[in-house]
Amino acid sequence: MDWECKRQPLVTMSTMESEYVAASKCVLSIRFLHKFLRFVELNRGGPTKVHEDNAACIAISTKPVHRARSKHIGVKYHNVREAAQNGEVELVQVWTEHNPADLFTKMVARAAFIRFRETIMGRVPFNTMVANHMKTTKMDAKSAAVVAKYEVNTGRTKWPILIMLLEDSDLSS
Repeated sequence: MDWECKRQPLVTMSTMESEYVAASKCVLSIRFLHKFLRFVELNRGGPTKVHEDNAACIAISTKPVHRARSKHIGVKYHNVREAAQNGEVELVQVWTEHNPADLFTKMVARAAFIRFRETIMGRVPFNTMVANHMKTTKMDAKSAAVVAKYEVNTGRTKWPILIMLLEDSDLSS
């Protein structure tokens, strides 16, 4: 496990660029861990999933079509794109309501704190946490129809087009 808590050493022009720089550092750590696992002969198959909450960052790393929006990003940070193309990593979108990393970066409601804590401590797997949260969220008929489109299939998540309601404060009991 690798972690770091400090300011980014550069000024970024957008949240997409900021997330892309952070994803780049994450890819470097993943590459190191892959080398270490090969050294101790514990090879694992398939790409490492990186949960990302910025859709633009995922889009730039997988399909770099927005050249005008990303041409100012330093070349050294494009290792994210290279790693995604090589199958080393897979950037998977995660919504704020299901992002355990938010526990370290912003204030969260009590229910979210408990949900994220259980996931970070390894007591509840990520997919189980998401599914349980979806079951307990109170919604009207329109929102329930949106959630009906929500699926968690073998680690690949299909997100609804509309934004789900945030949890109510009375769910934090």
